Amino acid sequence: MKRAIAGAAFAVALGAAGQAGADVVVFQQSGTTSVFDLFGVGLPGGGNYRFDATSSIPVSFEFLASYEEHWDIFRAPAPRPHSEFIEGNSSPIEDSASANGLAFSWTFLVPPATTTYFDSGPAYEVYGIPIGTLLYEEVKSDNPFFGVFVRDEELGRPFDYSFTVTRLTPIPEPSTWVGMILGFGVLGAALRRQRAGRLSPAN
Repeated sequence: MKRAIAGAAFAVALGAAGQAGADVVVFQQSGTTSVFDLFGVGLPGGGNYRFDATSSIPVSFEFLASYEEHWDIFRAPAPRPHSEFIEGNSSPIEDSASANGLAFSWTFLVPPATTTYFDSGPAYEVYGIPIGTLLYEEVKSDNPFFGVFVRDEELGRPFDYSFTVTRLTPIPEPSTWVGMILGFGVLGAALRRQRAGRLSPAN
């Protein structure tokens, strides 16, 4: 029994460590061209993305990524239908990077959706909401996409290229590992007590 439980605990630890490195390729393309130009290619939701590009000759790399940050305020509890939002707005968030050479790598974060609760203040009385009413703010990253442009700017020569977009799996927080280690410690202590109980003489 002890060996089975210890083995299961070890398997859980290995599984968590394995998931921490399980990055996923979401887009990949390679070939030969004189101009590599992509724009408006969708990304599959929130996450940290790494863009990697290589070329057979020195070229100019340009990356761009963007999403629409959309926020709304609702009365708690969540979730509320969007028709019940109190106020909200949206704005485009974008970033870009460029480099010259044979290879370039760049990362871009599309934040996951978040829900934050708070008590309303005087600003919400205009909506007929008493001070201290529990509200929540919902923030989403809508329509994430990327673009890439690669070219030999000087001579316009053809080149072999490879381009990959990888969705990086988050590394578990230190608190997660601490919790697992403490859990294993508690499990070991329980097993020791159980064993001691079986070996102690009957009263």
